[in-house]
Amino acid sequence: MNFKIIIIGLILAFTIFKIYPNYMRGITWTLLGLYAGLSLLIGFFMGGIDNAAHLGGLISGFVIGGLLILTSKEKLINNIN
Repeated sequence: MNFKIIIIGLILAFTIFKIYPNYMRGITWTLLGLYAGLSLLIGFFMGGIDNAAHLGGLISGFVIGGLLILTSKEKLINNIN
C-alpha cells in the first residue's frame, strides 16, 4: 500500500475536522489538492499504476485520522498549536 497516500488521508481528516489552526488550512487544502490530484492524474495517464490503491490509501488514511480525532481531539489540537 502506498503510505504517502495514507499520510495525505490523515492530513485530509485533520483539515476537515479542524485540527489545524485557521491560518494553516488554506495552504493545506491547496497542497492536498495538488498532491492528490497529481497522483491520480499520473496514475490515469501512466500504465502500471493502480488508482484504486491510491483511493483506498486515501480513504484508509482518512478513516484512521477520523478515529484518532474521535479518541483524542483536544490532545491533537494542543500538540499542533
